[in-house]
Amino acid sequence: TAFAAWLGQFAVTGDGCGVIIPDLSGYTAPVLCEGGEVSITYSIADLCSSASITRSFTVNAPTAIVIAEPADFSADATDFADQAEINAAFASWLEGFGVTGGCNPQGSYGTPTAPTLCGGFTEVTYNVTDLCQTGTATATFTIVSPNPLVINKPNDYSGSSCMFADQAAVDAAFATWLTGFSVSGGFNPVGAIVGSPVAPALCQGGTTTVTYNVTDECGGGSVTATFTLIAPSAVSVEGPADASYTSCDFTDQTALNTAFAAWLGQFEVTEDGCGVTAPDLSNLTAPVLCEGGVVTVTYGITDLCSSTSITRSFSVTAPSAVSVAGPADASYSSCDFADQSALNTAFAAWLGQFAVTGDGCGVIIPDLSGYTAPVLCEGGVVTVIFGINDLCSSASITRSFTLSGDAIPPAITNIPPSTIVAECGTPFDLLPWQLPEWTDNCGTVTVISDVIDPASTAPLPATYTRTWTVTDACGNPASFTQTIQVPKCEEEYCTVTQFTLGSSTASFCDGTSSYDLMESLLQENGPLVVGLPANNRSFTVPVVGGAQCILDRFPSWNNAFVLTGNYSCGNFGDLLQPDGRFNNTLLVEAITMQFNLWMTPALGELLLENSAFYIRSASGCGGEDDYPLDDSTYYEIPPSVYSYLGSDPTVQDLLDLANLALGSPVIPGPNAPTRAQIKYALKYINEAFENCGFIYFVPPLSNNIELVKTGTIIDNEPIGVHNAGDQVSYQFAVSNIGNLTFSSVYINDPMIAVNGGPINNMAPGVTDNTTFSGIYTLTQEDIDVGSLSNTAMVIGLAGVNAYYDTDDDVQTFIQAPSISLVKTGTFVDNFPMGIYNAGDQIVYTFDISNTGNVTLTDVALSDPLADLSGNAIEVLTPGMTNSSAYSAVYTLTEPDIAAGSFTNTAFVTGYFGTTPVTASAEDTQAWSQPPMIEVCTLTEEGYSDQFGEFCNGQTIYDLIESLMYPDDPLLLGLPANGRTFSVPVDGGAQCIMDILPGEGFANKLTGNWGCGNFGYLLNNDGKLYNTLLSQMIALELNMRLSPGLADVVLTSPEFYTRASSACGGGTSNGSYPLDDSLHFVIPYSVYLYLGINPTIQDVYDLANSALGGVAPPPNLGPTLSDIRDAVQVINQAFEDCRFIFFIPKPKSSLVLPLGNELPVGIELKVAPNPFRLFTEVSFSVDKDSRVQAQLYDMQGNLVKTLFEGNMEAGQERTEVYNVSRNESFAMLICVIRTPTAIRVQRIIRTH
Repeated sequence: TAFAAWLGQFAVTGDGCGVIIPDLSGYTAPVLCEGGEVSITYSIADLCSSASITRSFTVNAPTAIVIAEPADFSADATDFADQAEINAAFASWLEGFGVTGGCNPQGSYGTPTAPTLCGGFTEVTYNVTDLCQTGTATATFTIVSPNPLVINKPNDYSGSSCMFADQAAVDAAFATWLTGFSVSGGFNPVGAIVGSPVAPALCQGGTTTVTYNVTDECGGGSVTATFTLIAPSAVSVEGPADASYTSCDFTDQTALNTAFAAWLGQFEVTEDGCGVTAPDLSNLTAPVLCEGGVVTVTYGITDLCSSTSITRSFSVTAPSAVSVAGPADASYSSCDFADQSALNTAFAAWLGQFAVTGDGCGVIIPDLSGYTAPVLCEGGVVTVIFGINDLCSSASITRSFTLSGDAIPPAITNIPPSTIVAECGTPFDLLPWQLPEWTDNCGTVTVISDVIDPASTAPLPATYTRTWTVTDACGNPASFTQTIQVPKCEEEYCTVTQFTLGSSTASFCDGTSSYDLMESLLQENGPLVVGLPANNRSFTVPVVGGAQCILDRFPSWNNAFVLTGNYSCGNFGDLLQPDGRFNNTLLVEAITMQFNLWMTPALGELLLENSAFYIRSASGCGGEDDYPLDDSTYYEIPPSVYSYLGSDPTVQDLLDLANLALGSPVIPGPNAPTRAQIKYALKYINEAFENCGFIYFVPPLSNNIELVKTGTIIDNEPIGVHNAGDQVSYQFAVSNIGNLTFSSVYINDPMIAVNGGPINNMAPGVTDNTTFSGIYTLTQEDIDVGSLSNTAMVIGLAGVNAYYDTDDDVQTFIQAPSISLVKTGTFVDNFPMGIYNAGDQIVYTFDISNTGNVTLTDVALSDPLADLSGNAIEVLTPGMTNSSAYSAVYTLTEPDIAAGSFTNTAFVTGYFGTTPVTASAEDTQAWSQPPMIEVCTLTEEGYSDQFGEFCNGQTIYDLIESLMYPDDPLLLGLPANGRTFSVPVDGGAQCIMDILPGEGFANKLTGNWGCGNFGYLLNNDGKLYNTLLSQMIALELNMRLSPGLADVVLTSPEFYTRASSACGGGTSNGSYPLDDSLHFVIPYSVYLYLGINPTIQDVYDLANSALGGVAPPPNLGPTLSDIRDAVQVINQAFEDCRFIFFIPKPKSSLVLPLGNELPVGIELKVAPNPFRLFTEVSFSVDKDSRVQAQLYDMQGNLVKTLFEGNMEAGQERTEVYNVSRNESFAMLICVIRTPTAIRVQRIIRTH
């Protein structure tokens, strides 16, 4: 409207020629709320003129409205005193809403109210409108209650009544549950349970619902919970029916117990309510089988709410006891019956009276069919035990049927003597038998046999035995034996002893000299042979010269042993002692016995009726004169010999046994006597009849005198073991147990000299235990046998009669066979020396000792790994050690060396009889192959090879370049002396390759030279003409190539190197070929000049000084050529990388770098004499060893070997070297070597 009014004000005030009024209808007013400008140019024109005006209509747009709002408000209700303060705060907060800008904007938020004191919020929206714009703003006013209302309730509960002990426990739980209802927060809240709820009944169960209401100033609330109790089901049980049995229903108590247990097993709880415990029936036991009885079981259970029980019984009825009846005991005589049949009938009737009168559970009637009547004529007692048993009882009766038989044999009425001594020589048909006469209680006596043994004439003395055998009507036998002894009329036997035969002055009792006696016997019967020639074990006394041979070799006192060959008077072998006498008494006694059998042939047929006998001498020589009664000597052949010979042996049998013992290594049989015992048996026979005598064998022991012999072992050194040299001390107790007084009592003991006695006038009842004693010294043979039995005899003389008694003492010895073995190994270092390698050897020695107390035989050694030499030891006596029987050698293999040690066990076995005795011993040799440091070098030829390569594939040129890189020129000689040779870094490699290898001689440098200034150092071919310089160039490069080379200690002028398996690998424990060993020797002149244990750096320094003009004095040190050779050896020794080891450095010290002084096991002294043309070299070693002594010149050339051989520890040897005046050298090097050490010393010529 305003714009249209404004437009209406444009008008044409002068229209000239009638102009057209401009049309303004196209103009519109600006948009009200956007504003703007409308510019109008109002112009007119006619023919002649024009007019125009420009006017604008401008409307300015309103500014944007800006709505203000308060920040959101939040505060605790406790910040306000009451609701009015909250309302006031709210009203004040509302004033924060407002609007500016725009065209009279209007704002409104309605009629909001403040939150209540109980908390809450009011959100206020402020709406704004004006002419052109609208807008809103929202803010929140919050009142926070610090105590919000919280209503608590317990969880719903549901449980079994079984969880409670009783109703009180339920009520208590319910009361506790109710405490779960509560209220908190709010403003003065009040909570209450609705009504008066109670817990469900314990055994009925059910649910109680509880409501809890709450009110406070700001409102209230309500919650509900339930308490549920589940009632249990009623308990119930089941069981078996009552059981009733008899004892006979069961086989035994176990079967009854089983049935009872099965019956109990049927009791069970079928409903357990709150989980009752089943009743324990384990204490119930079945009735005793044979007693019967009733077991009543009440099976009941009870829980919280119910109970139940049942009662059952288990009964067993015991059976009645069993019983038997039978006849009374019966007693008869054989005469009561006509025959055996009548006796059998009576016996059967008696058996028929046995019966079972009470059978209990049904017993089995005993079977008496196996009983039979006694034999009529023998009689006897038949005892019948009639017994029965059932499960619970038993009954038994014992009755006997007795028959007195005819067991009385015929009896002798006249009682003839049992032994008759007839006159000596009585013939068979005149024997004075006295016949027996018989009687019998039953009548007739019948003779059934009459036997005489032997049945015809027997050799005297003879014993005849006659036995009569008779019987009566009942077959009862009787017999009587009568013996008639027919003595042989006395026969005289004559012998000589070995002592008579061995004495040139002795003679037989008839005056014949020993020599003549043997001569005549050999002429008539010779030669004399003992032993077994067929076994190659014998001795022959020839006819010619035999008598003198015996005179020269008899007598003998040594041991008895088997012969080991066929010997004779011309071939004694090992049979003689140092005094020329035989050393085998068994041999001597056998020869003596053969002479005696030739002299008295009847002696060979003499029966040895007993092992003990007496000899009484004759009054003449070979006659039959009377002999004095008291001249009697007691002898006893060892019982073991006597029993071994069998029944009635003869003296010839004894000699045959001696020949067997001499001729066979083993005397056959389990109870064979020893050779010593056989020797004694021969000895006693030879001695018994010396100068002729009569023999009387010891009769049976008399009852008039008694001997008790007691032996006690005396333990001599070594204490605690039975051994040869121990002794047995014997004491003899003699008692006169008869009624005679003995005029003389003495004791004979064949094995000992009895001390004391005789006892004179020994009255009856007297006992003497102090007069007689003796000592026996045990031999090794006794210990080997294991026991010593010695029998003594006491003889008491009363009138013309002699009374005897014997007693033996047996001592047993603990035989403790034992053997020990000591095995000792000694390491032998074979080539290559100085290291452990295959081919080295271990030499073994063996000390085999008998550590027991018995003799061992056939002692043999075995060594399964080593090469064993030696033979079995035939006999090894106690305490003896054999160190020479065996030796062995073992050659080490590569696996042995790799293992680091070698253990070898040897075994020795000897025999004590047939019992093996063993021992073993091991020897362990250990070694540790030390790591070896690898050193790499090239020779001067190698460094000059234009197309060569180092072992690692690097070209020689590049290798030299790397050794001089980056700025390390090579300088040799002594700059201070103006005598050097230098190789620059640039071009140095090519220079070295061009001038090496050197030629010509070893010379000093005369100026400062180098690759650009060779001076006279080059030969026509461009090579160095100074071999010392060329070798030093190579050594300098090698010391750079292997920095450890300079520190290698030369512990010996001699050493070996071995190739490595790699190039510059470092160390090795044996990874190098065993057979690739090269031997090198540094000239002794250089080695000795440098002092003890020089290093390769010392060699380098010596050579460098020599190049620089400082060389050792003439004749006192090495020449330039020697020094060059030493450097050359080093350059060559490690070509292409090798390991070093020294010879003869001890193996235990093979560790590089070798910085320790060589252990000295050698003493060396040299004594040049200025006044003599010789030098003495004296040396010794500290242990047994092989030794080599050599002389070298200063260039290492061998001049002379002074000695090479074995030396003992401590032995000193002196060798003389005659020095020639024509010798060109003024100094020699003396080298002494052993497998484990070396000593070197200079010898300076002094003339």
